[in-house]
Amino acid sequence: MRRYFLSRPHIRPQLRLTIEDDRLADGLTAYFEGFLTDRVNPEAEDISIFGTGPAYRFVTAAGTVPTEYPIAQLADEWHRRLCLEEGWAGLHAAGLVWNRHAFLFAAATTTGKTTLTAYLLHEGFGYLSDDCVTIHRRTLTAVPSGNTLHLREGGREILRQLGALPPGLRPAGEPGAERFVYTPPAAPDMAYPIGGIFLLERSTENRLLPLSQSDAMPLLMKNAMVHEKLSAERLRFWLALSARPIYHLYYREMAFVAACIKEAADNG
Repeated sequence: MRRYFLSRPHIRPQLRLTIEDDRLADGLTAYFEGFLTDRVNPEAEDISIFGTGPAYRFVTAAGTVPTEYPIAQLADEWHRRLCLEEGWAGLHAAGLVWNRHAFLFAAATTTGKTTLTAYLLHEGFGYLSDDCVTIHRRTLTAVPSGNTLHLREGGREILRQLGALPPGLRPAGEPGAERFVYTPPAAPDMAYPIGGIFLLERSTENRLLPLSQSDAMPLLMKNAMVHEKLSAERLRFWLALSARPIYHLYYREMAFVAACIKEAADNG
C-alpha cells in the first residue's frame, strides 16, 4: 500500500489517498505531482483505490465504485468536492505572470489552453496555474498553485514543431487517457494583481475584442470553479472582476497571444 496527500492552495478538501497497485501509484503521482504535499490536514478526506488494472475499486465514504480509469475518477471526484476557503474564489482558467501582473485565460478544454500555456512559459512568462486560478475576492489578486501540466500528444507535437517543447516531459495517466506531464517552476509565491482576462477561442484569424463589463460578467461567472449561491459579497466580487480589462481573444498563432498580453501589460 502507498499513501499520499493531495492539496491545493486555499481550496478544500485535502485528500488522503491509499493506493494498492504500485504501477498505478507511479502514474498517479506523476499526474498529480504539483499537488502532492507533506502537510497533513486532520480534516483530509479518505479515498482508496484497490485492485489492479483494469479492474480497480474506487472507495470513498459514499461507497465503492468499480472503474477502469481510477486517475480520471479521482480528478472528477476531487473537482466535485471542491470548496474554497473564506474570502477566495476560483476561476477555471490558466494563469501566467508578466511584468508582475497576472493574466488569465478562460477556455474550454478543446481550445489548446495547456499547449498555449506551455508555449508562453517557453517565451519567458511566469507560471500560476494551468486549470484553476485562485483569486482573493477583496484584493483581486491571484496566487500560484503549481499544478502539473498535462499535454496531449497533439499539443506535444505542436510544441516540438515550434521549438518550445518543455524539458523533462514524461508519460502519465492511464490507457485511453494518456498525457505527457511536467511541473513548471512556479512564479514567486506572492499575490499578483490581475492585469487582464482573455476568453480564448481558436480561429482562422487573430483578433482581440474588448468586452464591456455587462458582457464580461456572465461569461466569467460561467467559468467559476465552484458554483456557489450568489451572496452580496460574491456579487461584488464578480462585478469588480468584470471591471478589469476583459477580452475575447480569437487566435491562430500563439505568438499573437503573447503579444496581446505584453500590450495589455504596457497599457495597464
